[in-house]
Amino acid sequence: MTPANEVSDHFSYTSDLQYPLLNSDDGVSLERIAFNRPTSDNTNWHSAAESAGFATPGYINSQSELAMGTEDQFTVETEIFSPDNDGNNDVALFSWNLSEQGYTGDIKIYDSEGRFVRHLMKGELLGAEGSISWDGLTDEKQKASIGIYVIYFEAFTPGGATLKNKKSCVLAHSLN
Repeated sequence: MTPANEVSDHFSYTSDLQYPLLNSDDGVSLERIAFNRPTSDNTNWHSAAESAGFATPGYINSQSELAMGTEDQFTVETEIFSPDNDGNNDVALFSWNLSEQGYTGDIKIYDSEGRFVRHLMKGELLGAEGSISWDGLTDEKQKASIGIYVIYFEAFTPGGATLKNKKSCVLAHSLN
C-alpha cells in the first residue's frame, strides 16, 4: 500500500509456483528471484533452497538474481584436508555457484580406484550459491583411508538442464 492507501503491488500465492520435485511444499518459502521483474510474473518465483533450510528470513533469497553467479561451476575449496580435529583443514569444502535457480543436486565421493565411498548430497534443492563439507567419513561412518578422492557433482532441473562436474581432493593425516 502507498501512503495514500492505494495498492502498489499485489501477489496471489498458489502452490503451483513451488518447485515441482519437492516431496512436500509444507514449510517451504517461496522466494522472489528479481525485484526489478513484475510480481505477477510466475517465472519470477521459486522455492527456497533446501541447502538454506527452505527459507532465508533476514538474508538474501537463496534463489535471488543477486545470489546467482555468471557461470555454472563446482569448486573444491579445500583440496587437501586432514580430518584429525586439530582445527586445520579438518573438512573438505565443496561449493557451487549456478547461473540459474531450480537445480536439484547430488554429490558422490569415490576413491582413486573408483569405489563408492560417500553419498554426500542426495537430490537436494540447491540455492544459486552454496557449499557443503565432507568430514572424511564413509557412508558407514568409518574413517576413509588416506588418498585421492574424486568428487562427482551432478545437478539437474525439471526442464532437463544438467550439470556434471568431477573434481578431486586429498585426504591426508598428520605425520606427527
